[in-house]
Amino acid sequence: MIEATYRYDRAVARDAFFRLLWRFSGGALLGAALALAWVVWTARMAETRWLSGLVAGLVLAYVLLLLRSYRSAMAVAEVHAAAPITLRMTPEAIAFESVLGSSTSPWTAVSGVFAASGYVVLRRKGTPSAVTIPAGSLTPEALAFLLERAREAGARVVRRG
Repeated sequence: MIEATYRYDRAVARDAFFRLLWRFSGGALLGAALALAWVVWTARMAETRWLSGLVAGLVLAYVLLLLRSYRSAMAVAEVHAAAPITLRMTPEAIAFESVLGSSTSPWTAVSGVFAASGYVVLRRKGTPSAVTIPAGSLTPEALAFLLERAREAGARVVRRG
């Protein structure tokens, strides 16, 4: 059994959110900025005002979605800030435990693992949210074990950096 303990507080959640936001959605962020610049430029033209309004609305919806995701991440961090989280990995299952509760899943329930930017993001089948683990809390052997077991169970594994 491999065990690791880490804290998931607001500082960790904020850092993970912005690092992973750029890693996952950097192109969309640049596209939104360019679309906003285009909106400002074309809003002066009467024949494209309707289109610039539509694009501005889409950019606003994207920004509001990001804001909602950020607030959700901070709310989760606030709940978990009081106590450390213990990660236990065996050849059969992966488990998370804290004073708030515990969760055990077989490796076949892991749908994807993304390791980059100092964090490991674990997605499980049947849950819309992901588990973010600071990579610094895992030994190189523990990280290799996690990636290997997830890959063997059929999960999509991506490791960058």
